[in-house]
Amino acid sequence: MNSSTPRLYSDLSWPWPLWGDPDGEYAEWCAHVVAMIEKHAKREVHTLLNLGCGGGRHSAVMDIAWSGRTIRTMDVRQEARP
Repeated sequence: MNSSTPRLYSDLSWPWPLWGDPDGEYAEWCAHVVAMIEKHAKREVHTLLNLGCGGGRHSAVMDIAWSGRTIRTMDVRQEARP
């Protein structure tokens, strides 16, 4: 393990799949975000750039809720990128 790698992305990452239900809490939150984007966008949105996406779980769920559109993810740390 590289000493500059946060433990959340290394030895403490094993429970990541257990946090949050993609069909429950994440789906509800992502549906809310999609609704807010659609409500407030001044034009039709085709692409979303998610800066600081971490592990990308929200982006993965939003990709399902927001079918037909592109979601790009970016995080500073390579270890965090999906």
